[in-house]
Formats: sequence, structure tokens, C-alpha cells
Amino acid sequence: MAGFNLRQAQENDTTLFIARAEAEHIVSTGVRIGAHLPAYCSATGRVLLSQFAGKDILERIGRKALPARTPRTLTKPTDIVAEICSLREKGYAISDEELELGIRALAVPVAGSNGEIVAAVSVSASSARVRAVELSKRFLPILQSCARMLVEAT
Repeated sequence: MAGFNLRQAQENDTTLFIARAEAEHIVSTGVRIGAHLPAYCSATGRVLLSQFAGKDILERIGRKALPARTPRTLTKPTDIVAEICSLREKGYAISDEELELGIRALAVPVAGSNGEIVAAVSVSASSARVRAVELSKRFLPILQSCARMLVEAT
């Protein structure tokens, strides 16, 4: 699960991982508790950025260069904002080998009591094992259920 610290986001636009469950497979994303990922190209980051207006997202991600971490990484701010706006309608984000080749991630928002996004829950899988379409079909209902349970627990 990724948490979002607004102060930190304003300083370096990353997401902070505050909880993690290990998979049983040998391949790992290498993301650990306390790890930071760039918000512009990670599924969790995009979900967390989706609470802001397009202008505010541009302001947050446009302060510094957005390097292509893979050939699939979106680096043009307007393309990233468009992707974030589309996820608002869908209710989830997919990063399809944008953060790292061979890794796909799916994330959903966790809303606080006032409806504000306070965290994101995600799952990552090897692109050799799970196609992007299959990722959302298989794991979206599970992630949405986890997000609801987190909201109910608070």
C-alpha cells in the first residue's frame, strides 16, 4: 500500500510505501516499506495524484524533468494528466512496464471519511505471467475489496 504525504509530494513528487505483502514467486518488484516511487509513472502515484485538478497535477509533476524509466514511460506532462483523468473515470490505474520493463501494476484509491484519497492499494505482476487486460480482470475486484476493508477499519 502506498501512502501519500502532501508535504513530501510537493517537494519531490514520490509515493511512499507504508505496507507490503510478498508474493510467492521468485521475481520481485524490489519495492519495500519506506521505498519511494515517482508518482508520474507508477500506478499508485497516478491514483494519488488523481485527487488533484489537472492544473495542480501539472504544477506538481512539471517542476523537474520526467525521465523515461523505460521506452514505455509517459514523460510528456499533458499525456500524464490525460492518463490520470482517464483513471478517475475507470477508478483504477495501470502502469504497464512504465516504471520497469517486465512489471505491470494495478492500483486503486483508498478514500478517507471525507472522500479524499488518502492511500492507494496496488498489485504488481510480471508481464511474462499476466497480460494487462488480465491484470485488471483478475485483480481489480480484489483490490477494490481491500480498499473498502481499509476504509471500514478506520
